[in-house]
Amino acid sequence: LLAAPESQVVAVETNDKKHVVAKGEYLGTIAKKYKISIEELRALNHIEGNNVMAGTTLIVGKAKATLELDNSSEVASANKKVKEKTYQVQPGDSLYKISKKFPGVSISDIKKLNNLKEDDLKPGMKLKING
Repeated sequence: LLAAPESQVVAVETNDKKHVVAKGEYLGTIAKKYKISIEELRALNHIEGNNVMAGTTLIVGKAKATLELDNSSEVASANKKVKEKTYQVQPGDSLYKISKKFPGVSISDIKKLNNLKEDDLKPGMKLKING
């Protein structure tokens, strides 16, 4: 499990970023200005063809805002869920042998995650593993 920072800054998409078409502008120049493709500009605005009227308001992307979150427990929980694997116990396995197959995973990690009290493994058991 990776340590999560106390707070985290993230970019969040907010409202649509808009552009009002000026006289003489066309989709190609608008797309270039906002670094998007003409196809993307058409899709965002449900436009067919290349004609667009002056004064039309077009969506040209999503505005971004940055937020600072104090969510160390949520980030840690998300990291845990993403990294969780399962391992099927093989004949002759022990918690020690299994922990060596997964760098950074200790015997106590395996015991806690699987509610094991002893090294009471049986072939075929499925164990949750973080790492």
